[in-house]
Amino acid sequence: NFIRQLVLERKFVILILPVFGHSFINTSLFFYQYVMAKDKGWPIEWYSICFAGYGITRLLFLLYGGVLTDKFTARSVYPFFLVPGIFGLISLAFIPGMTAPLFYLLLTGVSAGLSTVLTGAIIAEFYGIERVGQVRSVFSMMMVLSTALAPLTLGILLDHGITFSQYSLICAGVLGVITINNLKIKKLR
Repeated sequence: NFIRQLVLERKFVILILPVFGHSFINTSLFFYQYVMAKDKGWPIEWYSICFAGYGITRLLFLLYGGVLTDKFTARSVYPFFLVPGIFGLISLAFIPGMTAPLFYLLLTGVSAGLSTVLTGAIIAEFYGIERVGQVRSVFSMMMVLSTALAPLTLGILLDHGITFSQYSLICAGVLGVITINNLKIKKLR
């Protein structure tokens, strides 16, 4: 069975972790964005403006991600696409006041835009264009799974006293480990 063989491959695990982690973390925080804004004392109107900035940044990096991929290859860029999102999560934890959501959402938009472009390109580079559909479907299934688990997980953590700042630091650490693991991509065939 192709799917079973695929998910047991080392390269698949390395390639899927950033996609799973990124989708999981974004969904969890976006799902609780109203609660987070109230908890942090941000006016909802301000958070909405910042969220529009996320959309614009994501759009720009959808376009720029294609340029980067064509110039340097997905194999070279993919290991680093989570870095802006990591800094966004760190800013969410440490920057006080109303600049935190701005930095968080703009930097998360960079990673989200790059992720969309790079995921398809990395699949084509590693699996060839004749298998893009099959591999992409498994990637999509994993993204859907991550987005299904995310709100439940963060809800349980919030119920047990974890703050949004603590959660964002934990997530930044997890994405940091995934980014370090991504450096193995250059050695994969």
